[in-house]
Amino acid sequence: TYTYTVTNTGDVPLTNVVVTDDKCSPVTYQSGDTNSDSALDLTETWTYTCTATINVDTTNVATVTGEAPTGDTVTDNDSAYVEVINPGINIVKTADQTIVLPGTNVTYTYTLTNTGDVSITNVVVTDDKCSPVTYQSGDTNIDSALDTNETWTYTCTATITEDTTNVGTATGETPTGNVTDNDTADVDVINPGINIVKTADKTTVLSGTDVIYTYVVTNNGDVPLTNVVVTDDKCSPVTYQSGDTNSDSALDTTETWTYTCTATISVDTTNTATVTGETPGGDTVTDNDTAYVDVINPQIHITKTADPPVIQAGDKVTYTYMITNTGDVTLINIVVTDDKLGYICTIPSLDPWASSACIKMVNINETTTNVVVVNATTPINGTVTDNDTATVEVICINIIKTGPDTAQVGETVIYEITISNCGDVNLSNVTVTDALLNFSTIIDNLGVGESVTLYVNYTFDGSDFLNLPDGVVTATPYTGADTYFDIALSDVPSGQDVANDTYLGWCADRWHGISTGVSYPAELYSSYESDVPEIAQNVSWNEINYIINNRDDYAASGATRMDIQCAIWHFTDGLNTSDSNCKATNPGVSQSIVDDAYANGGDFIPGPGDRMAVIVYVLESVQQLLIAEVEVGEVCITNTVNVTGQYNNVTINDSDNHTVCIVYSSIEVIKTADKTEVHINETVTYTYLIK
Repeated sequence: TYTYTVTNTGDVPLTNVVVTDDKCSPVTYQSGDTNSDSALDLTETWTYTCTATINVDTTNVATVTGEAPTGDTVTDNDSAYVEVINPGINIVKTADQTIVLPGTNVTYTYTLTNTGDVSITNVVVTDDKCSPVTYQSGDTNIDSALDTNETWTYTCTATITEDTTNVGTATGETPTGNVTDNDTADVDVINPGINIVKTADKTTVLSGTDVIYTYVVTNNGDVPLTNVVVTDDKCSPVTYQSGDTNSDSALDTTETWTYTCTATISVDTTNTATVTGETPGGDTVTDNDTAYVDVINPQIHITKTADPPVIQAGDKVTYTYMITNTGDVTLINIVVTDDKLGYICTIPSLDPWASSACIKMVNINETTTNVVVVNATTPINGTVTDNDTATVEVICINIIKTGPDTAQVGETVIYEITISNCGDVNLSNVTVTDALLNFSTIIDNLGVGESVTLYVNYTFDGSDFLNLPDGVVTATPYTGADTYFDIALSDVPSGQDVANDTYLGWCADRWHGISTGVSYPAELYSSYESDVPEIAQNVSWNEINYIINNRDDYAASGATRMDIQCAIWHFTDGLNTSDSNCKATNPGVSQSIVDDAYANGGDFIPGPGDRMAVIVYVLESVQQLLIAEVEVGEVCITNTVNVTGQYNNVTINDSDNHTVCIVYSSIEVIKTADKTEVHINETVTYTYLIK
């Protein structure tokens, strides 16, 4: 728009004022004719305008003409130069990262250039989604104007959490007005993700087992991943198996890749698998997973014991089977079997270091070593086993005693005693004893299958013909009718050859008296025992026994009881039958009894049916020795031989009995001749009568 200002520089008003422009039309009056007389007065300033579109630098001339009152034309001109300029500004916006993870700081750079032909001032850069935008550099002449030869740089940093397109705008002022430009930058916020799941084909194994690990890798993000690598801290190499369906070496969001690795496991193992992948933006995503493999050490232990470990054949043995879980896992279905006894027991389960016992009792007849086996099932259906042995040694000793079935009174017989080792082990310190025979011997060693035979002599002298009580009994003497005393015995235990009864008796001590009708404690001894009281040791008991067994014949021949008592005192106290102290009714008769006893009684031993002098040893009287007549019944003597042997501090024993019955065996031979006087060479006939 051109403005034309017209003034009257003369001294008269001017009319028909016309303004023209050689390059703009129409030129239009605007104002100034203050008095509206259409004359340019001297005091007025008229204003015209014209608007033209200018495309190039333009110098145009305005001409004004006016008519003076004289009719003369006055004129003037003026020119105006319009420079046609082309201002322009350009902004280029870039992001240092165009693909980022959520929360990434992105720095935007704004590059401004002056694309026009005039300098631009008051340059301002803004961003609709980032603030503040900060000038960095470019104003080389430091005039705060973006010159056409300058490039200014701005930056702004923003934290990006989602896909973002933001606009950077640059504005500036030119001589002709403001210029502006904008540019956008796209930042793709991606959510990459990778997932790995690791599994073991066996989670419980024995030491040294090969375990195959499988790694399943998936893309749980929203962009493909490249350079996918799977590693395991305790297994190598991890090998790709399958899953890249489009064979582009990128783990797409629709794909599942599988890897495997095999390792030999010897201890409890927790290993970690790690997968990494690279996003399109160059970031690394990773994941890991663990797998635990329990290396178990199942073990079982069995101890077998036998009680007792050494027995005699046929004895009962208690086997104890102690089962202990010596491993680190619970065992089930624990079965115990014995190679000689068969099935023993089943234990349902046994925790680590727990124990359980099974017991089996059996009779054993021979040395036996048997093996027990225990089997148990592990948590992985495997089997653990153990075994143990126990030996039961059978020891056996046998003794056999043989001898005659009968013997005569006073006869010496020979016993044969055979000791045999009938067991399976050698025996030591084999001791043989026989109380009746007063016999004892030791065999140092007796090997398996060996026998030793012993021969022992024994004479039946009457000491064993009566079974008398060992303890104290009660004896009460009374004046006898047929003998010197009647002796009542009481407090006699049962099972003896004397009883609580009254027995005929005699006095064995002439020089001491005893009160009749008074009860005395007393001990009883056979007159043939070797350990009789001292007062009875130097007495001729054979002769006394002969006398009391023939007293009826003596009485029938006229002897009184005192004649018989005097004869007994002769053998107990050494009295002469003619001595008045002997009190014989007929000393001659008493002496004949003594003579008969000397002649026939020296070897006399009472046998079955005879009377035996039982010594009544009175304990609480000055008269200490009485004689009770006790009839000897049938005498069958059973004696026992015992044997003991040792093996490993175990003693074994056996015994055998033998019975000998005492019999009278007497024979008489009467020899006669048909001639008592003959000539030489005359025949004599002898006759032998045997009865």
